[in-house]
Amino acid sequence: MVWINPYRLPTGDPVPSGMYVTRSPAYLLWTLWGFAVSWFETRQVSRSLLGLPAVILAAVLVILMLSSSREASSNTISFYLTKAQQATRLKEFDDAEFYFRKLGQLAPRDGMIKYEHARLYSQQGDYGTAAALLHKLINDDDRTNDKKVHLDLARWAIEGGLEVEDPAGFAKEHLNRVLAEDPKDAYAHFFFSQLFWRAGDLDGAIEHLEPVASRAPELRLKLAAYYDIRGDANLARSEARLVVSDLQKAIRGEQSTDISVWMQLAAAHLLLSDYEQAASVMQQAVTKFENDGCRRFLGRIYARWSLHVSKENPENVNRRMELLQQAILVAPDEPEALTQLVNIANEEGEGSEQAERWLKEALVTGEGKAVIHFLLGTIAAGKGDMETALRHLEQSNEANPRTAVTLNNVAFVLAHMPDPDLPRALEMSNQAVRLAPNNASFLETRGQIYTRMGEYSKAITDLEKAIDHVTSIATRINAHESLAICYENLGDAELAQLHRKEAENLRQQIRLQNGLQEGTETEATIPDLDLQDDSPNDRE
Repeated sequence: MVWINPYRLPTGDPVPSGMYVTRSPAYLLWTLWGFAVSWFETRQVSRSLLGLPAVILAAVLVILMLSSSREASSNTISFYLTKAQQATRLKEFDDAEFYFRKLGQLAPRDGMIKYEHARLYSQQGDYGTAAALLHKLINDDDRTNDKKVHLDLARWAIEGGLEVEDPAGFAKEHLNRVLAEDPKDAYAHFFFSQLFWRAGDLDGAIEHLEPVASRAPELRLKLAAYYDIRGDANLARSEARLVVSDLQKAIRGEQSTDISVWMQLAAAHLLLSDYEQAASVMQQAVTKFENDGCRRFLGRIYARWSLHVSKENPENVNRRMELLQQAILVAPDEPEALTQLVNIANEEGEGSEQAERWLKEALVTGEGKAVIHFLLGTIAAGKGDMETALRHLEQSNEANPRTAVTLNNVAFVLAHMPDPDLPRALEMSNQAVRLAPNNASFLETRGQIYTRMGEYSKAITDLEKAIDHVTSIATRINAHESLAICYENLGDAELAQLHRKEAENLRQQIRLQNGLQEGTETEATIPDLDLQDDSPNDRE
């Protein structure tokens, strides 16, 4: 009997490595092949023909067994992938991670599974791990998901989620790879427009978006917004009308269950200054979907409506208050509404008293306590009543701990009390900066505290990072004055003088704007209200 060695190839060469032994299907096939050849060689042809039906039956059974095993494996993968995607949508991240780990064992080379796993990490804010998974996909031979991978990496870099040395350069590299494959890719051009917009090149942003805007309503809506910012009112309104026309058809059709369609339609009405219709669309969406995002957007519409009233009829404070009250009722943490309420309360006149009184009444009803305490504290700080400000801000911090904007304003008040508590102010400020390390207002607050503590080098680091990004001119004046003090104490009189000169130039701007008399002093100003992504809203 001649036995064919299953550990050698038909050529006689040894099987490379032991992989055929360790992987049972391959080993089984080679063994069956060797057995079959040896069996046929040791038997007469006539007798072999008698056994041929049995051999065919055995072969069919083996094929069916392997096919059945493959189908079961495919069904298992589909089951776990569906479970993982459902858990991700429901933000049940631990469950989703369990399913993806199981999928990694069942299908370690499946590109789609790796891509979905990366998206799970991105939803949790872990963009570093997500990017590492996507880079592995790029290096694989499978090009199926490359376009989506490059777009996601570019988007994360543009939005600041991915920490890379040169976010703009990183994003451009990945977007160019998409455009090399498809020069007309709409979303690559959309992200390029965002890069130009963030760099202050509005014309460049429009140039990228114009050729592809007709491909999707959200792209046309963004183009309309760019036209509006540039002052091309006719072009903006023309694009917005097209968006309204397209999306009204979509709402009546199959996409009536898509929340984003309703929000885009409301945004288009906003661009047309049709506030009533925008509010009506979002009221329907709130009723239909019971979605927090819809409520927040409705609150913002009321806030924008109030701002429009203030420009068209500044004396109609009552109407503004009605709209702001509607905004707070549907979205207690709506930043634009809160900012307007604080501004009204800090002004003189009937509106000021009405705004503060309404906030106190809202506090009694128990709605949004953290927000209302925060606002009352900020108003008191603006009036120089630091003790009342500290009481309200600490109540806000108790109701909703570790909210960066509240911690920052507590730090500010502690530093400006008649008897300042600078160590505690620094502690609170450090907590705020840890939660939002790139927030210019928070860095400016900590820089002022360091200045008062005599930590001049640390103060310079924070103040110089913040000064170009703080929006309030009064705050920038204070920052320049503090930098002058710091450099003076460190022995650099020339830089100190330059900062004092810049502070005086900014004071002159304020005098020209407000018609103030020479010699008006700038007092300490409360930090900018930066509530967009971090409002002191009550949490369950």
